Amino acid sequence: MFEQGLIAEVKKLIGLGYPDSKPMTGMGYKEVQAFLQRKIRLDVCKNKIIQAHKKYADRQITWFEGKGRGYNLLKYDFKKDIKKINSEVKKF
Repeated sequence: MFEQGLIAEVKKLIGLGYPDSKPMTGMGYKEVQAFLQRKIRLDVCKNKIIQAHKKYADRQITWFEGKGRGYNLLKYDFKKDIKKINSEVKKF
């Protein structure tokens, strides 16, 4: 996200008058705003974004694993199971 210009995007949106808009409270945007306001350091900003994404992924997994939803959630270790993943994708 940072390599693709997240900080510049947030600066632009703030400059256009959207610092308090609902989308600016989303993952990444609120942390970058805190960084730009010098409330947190850049490394803290990045770590907060990473943590937010991990928590979001955990919530998604919990939802898909919920009873009665009918999903067969397959979990893989991408470093170890690349051949198995490729096989499942080809089957799909």
